[in-house]
Amino acid sequence: MLINFNDSITESEKNIFNFQNRAFLYGDGIFETAIFRNEFELHTIILYHWDRCNEACDFFEYETPKIWNLDYLKNQIIKLIELNHFTFPIKAKWNIWRDADGTYAPSNRKSKFLIQISPYIKPQEMVSELVKFSLKSQALPSPWSQFKTSQSMPYILAGMEMQDLGVNDMIILDLNKNIAECISSNLFWISENKIYTPSLLSGCLAGTMRKRVLNWAIQNNISVLEGLYQEKKILEADFVFSTNTIGLKKIFKIHETSFNESHEIWDKLTFEFN
Repeated sequence: MLINFNDSITESEKNIFNFQNRAFLYGDGIFETAIFRNEFELHTIILYHWDRCNEACDFFEYETPKIWNLDYLKNQIIKLIELNHFTFPIKAKWNIWRDADGTYAPSNRKSKFLIQISPYIKPQEMVSELVKFSLKSQALPSPWSQFKTSQSMPYILAGMEMQDLGVNDMIILDLNKNIAECISSNLFWISENKIYTPSLLSGCLAGTMRKRVLNWAIQNNISVLEGLYQEKKILEADFVFSTNTIGLKKIFKIHETSFNESHEIWDKLTFEFN
């Protein structure tokens, strides 16, 4: 498979990293992952990912190459689709990391990037039958927890816990036992026709689909409440679902608590996004 490594098209099997890579040594990197079902989405949905990526670059002070801009990224994704003989839908991922010497004090702020794509097949059914609260992982709220960084250990711990328990997903809590997010998705629930979701203060990711759902709710005059909520709040919900770049996924059961399998607001959401 062909990839774009710092503006050079190369085979993905080629060894392009060395042992001094800062993303490897210190987690000094960020990334974005997006699903594009067609070229129209490539030119629209990518804006949400681009904005978050730019905010992260500014926050972490990554000096990106002069060629790095939105048009370049879109053109390179299209180029990789053609070179690899892929068709939509596709999954695109791009990484940015600091290219510098030094340890915790890098010698400069310059960065490199990697763009890769792969075919995408959407799951036939977007459902989580059983979800549990994680006991092995915690969300760590910080000014950068809203970004996708190379420091993914909380999600890896929750992912292994999910495998050990044989469930579909895990809900990660913060240090104060507030609900934060699932392993790779944001969490929402509906109670009395109001949509609830954890605040970014919980340490959850500022998901692109999360933002789209919030904007949709406001545009459709549906009450949305962002806050810090304990487990009890979601267990009292009428309907629960999660969101990420793939789409919306309903959750049937958290531990022993079951939820409705349909809801009027959910039907409207899936018509819009799924």
